[in-house]
Amino acid sequence: MTLKDLAECTGLSVSFLSQVERGTSSLAITSLKKISDAFGMHITYFF
Repeated sequence: MTLKDLAECTGLSVSFLSQVERGTSSLAITSLKKISDAFGMHITYFF
């Protein structure tokens, strides 16, 4: 899945997702939930 695909699934911007991927920005729980839903995973997977 590309950042663009993930952005479309979550409503988050490509630039924000890129910053999170590079570790220059952090996520709110609500954003993490959107990402986990897009991948069909439970949010606790990321902890």
